[in-house]
Amino acid sequence: MSEAPAATHSIAGREPEAVFHPATLDELRALVRKRDGLTLVPVGGGTQRSLGAAPEGRFAVVEVADALAGPIEHAPEDLTAVIPAGM
Repeated sequence: MSEAPAATHSIAGREPEAVFHPATLDELRALVRKRDGLTLVPVGGGTQRSLGAAPEGRFAVVEVADALAGPIEHAPEDLTAVIPAGM
């Protein structure tokens, strides 16, 4: 998992303490388990970050797109499909 400088990832005008980029679902799970008192703000496409209220207290941005990516699963006999986030 990589950690980027926080200066370019403001949420509603506040800068996060850290920005995390988990590459897999397991890395995302580990980050959530050990969050160390930080409020974790998930970000997908990164649009509309200025809307809404900023988190109170310490927070970190978590870029979740890579962690939630995966193969498309299609079972035509069941009429079901599983499409990962960001598709």
